[in-house]
Amino acid sequence: MRSAPAQPATAGGAPAAAVLRRWLGPGGDRMAFAARDDEGWSELTYDNLAGRSAAMAGALATAGAEPGDRVALLAEPGGDWAIGFLGILRAGAVAVLLDVKLTDQELAALCDRSGLAAAVVSPAIAGRWPDPTVPALTAPTAGAAWPEVPRTVDDPAVIVWTSGTTGEPKGVTLSLGNLAYVVEQSSLVQGTGPDARWLSVLPPNHLLELCCGLLPGLAAGSMAFVARSIVPSEVCALIAECRATHMVVVPLVLRLLRRHLEASGDLGPLRAIYCGGAPLDPDLMTFFGRLGVGVHQGYGLTEAGPVVSMNSPAGNRPGSVGRPLPGTTVRIGDEGEILVRGPGVMLGYWEDGAATRETVDAGGWLHTGDLGRLDTDGYLWVTGRAKSLIVLESGKKVQPEEVETVLSRGARFAEVCVVGWPGAGSGECVIAVVVPAGPMTEEEATEEVRRLSAPLSGFKRPTVVRVHEGGLPKTAKRSMRRAEVVRWLGDQ
Repeated sequence: MRSAPAQPATAGGAPAAAVLRRWLGPGGDRMAFAARDDEGWSELTYDNLAGRSAAMAGALATAGAEPGDRVALLAEPGGDWAIGFLGILRAGAVAVLLDVKLTDQELAALCDRSGLAAAVVSPAIAGRWPDPTVPALTAPTAGAAWPEVPRTVDDPAVIVWTSGTTGEPKGVTLSLGNLAYVVEQSSLVQGTGPDARWLSVLPPNHLLELCCGLLPGLAAGSMAFVARSIVPSEVCALIAECRATHMVVVPLVLRLLRRHLEASGDLGPLRAIYCGGAPLDPDLMTFFGRLGVGVHQGYGLTEAGPVVSMNSPAGNRPGSVGRPLPGTTVRIGDEGEILVRGPGVMLGYWEDGAATRETVDAGGWLHTGDLGRLDTDGYLWVTGRAKSLIVLESGKKVQPEEVETVLSRGARFAEVCVVGWPGAGSGECVIAVVVPAGPMTEEEATEEVRRLSAPLSGFKRPTVVRVHEGGLPKTAKRSMRRAEVVRWLGDQ
C-alpha cells in the first residue's frame, strides 16, 4: 500500500470574511466578466461585482433568507451567476448550485429536498422556477449594501446535487474552507496572475470551472470571457477575439476542438488548458502540445471539493493525473482503491448521515470508488473504477441505479441493467440491457426506454438498448453482476 504524504497547505486558514473579500477581486473598473448577448459584449467590472453582490445579499435578507438557510442558484453562466453566488455567501446562506439543463421534474425534486428559503434565477429562465412558495429573485442592478454576516470557514457554503453510491442523487455539502483550500491550491499550481485571460466554456455550477477557473481568476484580478456554446468554430473564434490564454475543460471539449483544428490552424494566444472530469486520451495532450498549448490533467470528485491532484506547468506527466494538492494525502487501499484525506473533503451529504459514513470513514478517508496507483515520484495514475458510476466524456456522471429505477417503472420490462460502455472518445456511453416481460423486438425495447427515460436529463438517457433473453446475472443477494453484463455485451 503506497501513500503520497501531505505537503504543508497554505489555504483554508484565512477568516471567512477574508476569503470572500479575496473572491471579490481587487476592485476598480477593471473588467471581471464579459459575455456576448444579442447587442454585443456585456461587461461586469470588479466594482460592479462587489456592489451588486452586496445588493444581492440585501435583497435575499429582505426576502426572508437567514444565515444558514439554503438558497438555490439557477442561472446562466456569466456575471449574473457570479453576483448570485457571491451574494448568497455574503448573506451567510448556503448556495444550492443547480444545473439549468435539469428537467422540470428533476429540478422540482431537488428543490424540495433542499428545503429552500429563496432562489436566485436568471430572467431568461425564471419561468421554469418550480416552487411558487419560494421567492425567486434576479440579480439586482443596484441596491443598498448589506453588512457581511459573520461566519466561519467551517460553515456550509454550497450544496451540489450529484450521483452517489445509490440511485438517489446526493447533496454534497462543502464548507467555505473546503472551497478556499481548493481555490488557493489550484491557483498556486496554475501560477496565473492578473494578466491571465480565461475563456469559460463550462457552466460555473460545475465545480471544476468554479474552483479552477472562476474563483482563482477573480482572486487574481484576471478577466473571464463566457462562451455560450462548445461549438469548436465558435470557441476558436472567441479565443482569437478575446486573446484568451487559459481554459478549464472536460475531454469532450478537447476532442471537438482537435477535429476543428486539424483542418483550420492554430490556437493563437492560448497557453494552458486544465482538464478534468473524465479520462483524457494522451493523444490529445500530444496534439495540443504540438500547437504550443500545455494540457494539464487533474483528478477529483465533487466530494473532494472537487480537486485531489493536478498536473502543473512546472511538472506535467502525461497519462498521470498529477501530484496531490499540497495538504491532501492520497493512499492506495488494499483493494487498489484511491483514498483521499485533506482540507478539501466534504462536510458530508445533505441530511444523509448513513451515506456520509459509507463514503468517508471514521479516519477521515474519502473512499473514491476509483482504482489507481502512485508512482515513485508521487504522481497519481487512475486505472479504473471500483463502483458502477458511468463517466461520460463531457465529465457528467450517471448513476446507473437512478436510470434503472426509472426504467423499471414500466410493466413491459422484467429486469433492467444500465452500464457504461466505451464511447467514441475517452469517456463512456450509457447502455440499457433489458429483459422483456413478454415478446418484444429490440426496436420496441428502444422506444419503450426512450419513453420511460424522458423525465431524465438528456445525458442520463441510454443511447443504446440491448435485449437479453432470460434473467440477468446476479449475486446471492440479488445484486446485479454488472461486470458479467458488460462481458455479455462484448460477446454480442
